[in-house]
Amino acid sequence: MAGFRKDFAALKMAGGEDSSSDEDDDDISKKMASRFGGVGKGRAAQGAAFEPEQKGALDALRSQKGAGTWKTTSAAREAAPSGVAGFRVGTNVSTVSGGGAAGAVDAAPKTAFGARMTPATAYVGPATPSKAAPVAKAPYAPPAPLPAGKPLAALLDEVDAFRSDPRAYASTVAKFRPFYDGQNFHCPRGDSTTPRATLEGVEALDELVAFLGMMKAAKPLKRAAGLDAAAKDLVDAKAAKAPSPAVRAAAYGLVEGAVVDVVSRKALRADEALLHLLLCDGDKTRRVRRHLADPKLTRGGVSCASGDEAVAVLTLATTFRPHPTPGKRTYGGKVPVSDDEFLEVLLALPEPLPSDLLSKIKAGATVEIDWAKTNAKVTATSPDGSSEEIAVDFS
Repeated sequence: MAGFRKDFAALKMAGGEDSSSDEDDDDISKKMASRFGGVGKGRAAQGAAFEPEQKGALDALRSQKGAGTWKTTSAAREAAPSGVAGFRVGTNVSTVSGGGAAGAVDAAPKTAFGARMTPATAYVGPATPSKAAPVAKAPYAPPAPLPAGKPLAALLDEVDAFRSDPRAYASTVAKFRPFYDGQNFHCPRGDSTTPRATLEGVEALDELVAFLGMMKAAKPLKRAAGLDAAAKDLVDAKAAKAPSPAVRAAAYGLVEGAVVDVVSRKALRADEALLHLLLCDGDKTRRVRRHLADPKLTRGGVSCASGDEAVAVLTLATTFRPHPTPGKRTYGGKVPVSDDEFLEVLLALPEPLPSDLLSKIKAGATVEIDWAKTNAKVTATSPDGSSEEIAVDFS
């Protein structure tokens, strides 16, 4: 206010009046005090002039729940963002009389010195969308049944079709997709009205189609009667514990490398059986699929049983040479061997025995092979009359 008086004095001088008149200064001070509640006493003094009106509004708030407390401390004056003494931080004050004061405080923006302001219109956002009522799932309606497929006994032929051209076989797999209803797979030919429960549902079939699109072709499996017999041994065993596939296959021929069994249950057609084998439902490693697609497995046999508990067994091997008919075979002559029956027996022996015997024959020796079901005895007689005997056990 000192600056205000100085400016006012300068204004008087500009008008030709004597700026040194103390009486005039006193009149100005009194007028300003009556107008602003005191000159030179700061913002607190200005607010004090309006304290009765403010206090009347705040008295109405004291009876309201959560109402502020009238404070006149220096800390309150410093904290009040409006600069009005006694105001609680953030409190909006209205001079509305009676019980309407609390509502006005809540509705009106922050005011200075108790002046009322028109409350802003409240923002009304978009209505909360109501949740749509769940759509009832339509009952499953199976498509028309597929044409009759190959019998279960043709499973090995189906495997060869899959290995030879996996991308083309993807179309065979895709035709089964409409027969899925959630996690259930319905019989595509109407052989049964009871669906087969699955773990992965149609997602496993979609994954299989993608796999077939990237798979490299493999050579078809060569069927071996000895592996057919090994597979039949497992079918006949049923619930009984059967020997391992290598042990069963060794009873019918010479096996080198891996030997595995692949078993399909409850499928009545070759394509359905292979589908479930390739899906490997619930097995994230897809172990059976890897066996069926393995190019190192080159020999195979199959056996199946129909009925309520339909089952098909594939026995696959890396190499398999069947055991010859029991008896003696002798050869002494030139190489290559011209006796096909002797050559078949010779090649049925485990390596490196066939190569060693061919070397002896080339050197002029005579070789005799006495073949039995579980063993063989080999005798090689040199031109000088010396002989060597070798025993081979197949068990």
